Amino acid sequence: MRKAELALSEEPYGWDCARITEHAGVAKELIWQQQATARKERDKARKAATT
Repeated sequence: MRKAELALSEEPYGWDCARITEHAGVAKELIWQQQATARKERDKARKAATT
């Protein structure tokens, strides 16, 4: 779910939080939390791959 929400919010989709919330049928706070966690995981993986 985290990766999907992050993917939808970035290019090429560019969905805003409201659209993701409506599509998923969950609270916007959950979307924000999941996206933040997915970004941290992605950034950590990228950093590990470059070192």
